[in-house]
Amino acid sequence: MAKAELYDRTLTRQRSQHDPTEAYLVLEHERRRSNAYAMSLRIEVSKKYCITPSELMGEINRHKSYSAQMWIDEYERLQGGE
Repeated sequence: MAKAELYDRTLTRQRSQHDPTEAYLVLEHERRRSNAYAMSLRIEVSKKYCITPSELMGEINRHKSYSAQMWIDEYERLQGGE
């Protein structure tokens, strides 16, 4: 989620009215690029950690309350631990 959000932020400077840390993609080509990147990340993560896409989505859904910035902060925290 964090890598996808960071990528989305490269596509636009607009932010969601519901979560000011979340990139707001208005243009269709931005959404297509974002969706393609997110899908490639899910496939990569599923293969790397030998989990099914549904297990991965289940993990994401368990943290529905996370803002875009919370995902990024958690990602950076975990990267510092490696």
